[in-house]
Amino acid sequence: VYALSADLKSEDSSRGQDAYQLVSSMGTPVLPMLADLIKKEEKMRPRVLAAELIRNCREPGVEFLKKNLMSESNPIERARILDVIDSVTMDLSVELAEIFADPRDVVRKSAFRLAERLHTPDVIALLIRCAESEDVDLAVNAINSLGKLRAAGAVETLSRLMTKSDETLVLAAVCRAMGNIGDASCLAPLAGILKPRRRLIFKKKYPVSIRAAAAYAVSQIPGQPTLELMRFLANDPDAAVREAARAFLDKQE
Repeated sequence: VYALSADLKSEDSSRGQDAYQLVSSMGTPVLPMLADLIKKEEKMRPRVLAAELIRNCREPGVEFLKKNLMSESNPIERARILDVIDSVTMDLSVELAEIFADPRDVVRKSAFRLAERLHTPDVIALLIRCAESEDVDLAVNAINSLGKLRAAGAVETLSRLMTKSDETLVLAAVCRAMGNIGDASCLAPLAGILKPRRRLIFKKKYPVSIRAAAAYAVSQIPGQPTLELMRFLANDPDAAVREAARAFLDKQE
């Protein structure tokens, strides 16, 4: 059976097609070979083919690959499974919840790419929970993914993070995410960073880099309130904020 693995990886299309058809007729006995191919092969195409063949085994194939994912200790091989497992099943929110706790960079990056491809309500809810994690790297990755997915349902959580977090990386990620989401509901929390308040004793002080990130995020939100805020910020005491506001206003002329 394992001899067929080389055929599936072959650059010869006819050889690969013959192997694919043969393996697809063999059922569950080939599952170990296919899982091993996914874990060991660097190139994506053979891994995708193996994942498709596992999917053809239906529920036994799904459960087999899930077990391989959760039991795999090698970070590179675990990441390779994450790269293709959504070709087998989209029901992965339970597994992702545990995988996100794996701090190894190659695994975490693959896990968040998978979450972005899945883009299901359960995954969005999981990302929102992770955004409030005390693990800064986990929180930042989750916030970045929420921004890429334009998850408007995350705005309340992001707004809360804006006021309670003291982590610069988290605050910068929140600004980026709000800009990417681009919803009008993001404007008020961003304005809270940028506009002065009367009772300064109660106002949280943000570094210039975060205020500049907030100004850029505001520029990505359409509408008249954005234009009015940017006109106000064109005379901001921080040069980076002024430049962001004036660049936005120049584009409106």
